[in-house]
Amino acid sequence: MGKLSQYARYAIQNIQYWWLPRLVREANPDVVLVHSSFHNFYNLLTPVVRYIATSIPVIADIRDYHMPARRLSQLGSYHALIACSLNVLAHIKKQNGLAGRTVHIPVVQEKIDPIRPQAGVTLDKYKLIRNSYLLFAGLIKPEKGIDLLLKTYDVLRARGCSEQLLLVGLIKDVALLKRALKTPGVRILGAVSREELLDLMSCARMNINLSASEGMPRTSLEALALGTQTLLPKGIPEFERYCPQSVACASDPELVATQIENILAKRLQSDYPIEQHDPSAVLIQYRALFDKIYFTTR
Repeated sequence: MGKLSQYARYAIQNIQYWWLPRLVREANPDVVLVHSSFHNFYNLLTPVVRYIATSIPVIADIRDYHMPARRLSQLGSYHALIACSLNVLAHIKKQNGLAGRTVHIPVVQEKIDPIRPQAGVTLDKYKLIRNSYLLFAGLIKPEKGIDLLLKTYDVLRARGCSEQLLLVGLIKDVALLKRALKTPGVRILGAVSREELLDLMSCARMNINLSASEGMPRTSLEALALGTQTLLPKGIPEFERYCPQSVACASDPELVATQIENILAKRLQSDYPIEQHDPSAVLIQYRALFDKIYFTTR
């Protein structure tokens, strides 16, 4: 989709926000939950939320820290804020007055059966063999650490690595795409369905995420839930606390390549407590917050 089309659609989306108060009145909810990403760019949602909040409790669900700190004040009309990770919580605290209204609730991650009955079909579709590839899943853009990943893979290939490097996700950077296509052993699948992605992740020799911009990476949680060997991005307090041996040790391709080799040789499994993201553990915290805000404001 071209930039002009994106801007036009975003403008229409913002105009549609003005219908939200009517929809809220008709639904008559106990609380309204808003994904904070709607505030990440310039928008007309802020005054709409401010108006809704005069009669209905409104809570912001914050899944990343892409909203510039200077615009965090847009969240001032919310009765409460949910931070999905410790990184996001630290980001919110940059705005005076928001910390006292913010609760850290881990992002929900449903249980995933590591036994994938259709995995063989997916492998056949993409002409792959189990444990014959390393996998990155996510947006193909510089902020996701693709440059470091490609350099690390070059080092691994030079040391005799025979596995392919599979890049799965939407292409967001043409220059990076061209570079990846020129790298021997790299294969780009683009976007695939979630079920196919989980099949591919479950059959990968290792799932790798070297992103430098994550609150709590969904694909890394899925890889952990599948019980696969995983290299996690650095800079995430939860990962560094529970499974430091699985966190990328540096930004140097040589060092990262050595770490990958060591993890594969030792068949290290992460000790991350994925159960804290289970729906039964997370949704009860949402319910407690909803009850608190509802009875406090009513």
